[in-house]
Amino acid sequence: ELEGYTVREASSAEEALGSIEDQIPELVLLDVVMPGVDGWEMLQRMQERYGSIPVIMFSGQVDANSAGDAEQRGARGFVGKPFDPRQLIERAKQLVPA
Repeated sequence: ELEGYTVREASSAEEALGSIEDQIPELVLLDVVMPGVDGWEMLQRMQERYGSIPVIMFSGQVDANSAGDAEQRGARGFVGKPFDPRQLIERAKQLVPA
């Protein structure tokens, strides 16, 4: 928000999908590990319902293939946890200038 973005949060995939129904975001930051539906399933549901919304995935479970896997599944970026918030903001700015 300090960078000029409007931020909406959701605590589950269902809540997030409902929020997206109300207003399609310009960018989604999506954790791989979520309660109920994981981030990969959420990404697939978003793609099926809304097309190509830019998504940056993030996770604490990072290996050498994480970024490539995220890209193959349709994400526009991947950030491993812990991460520097500035890094995430800069990646967001690349996809959606404030």
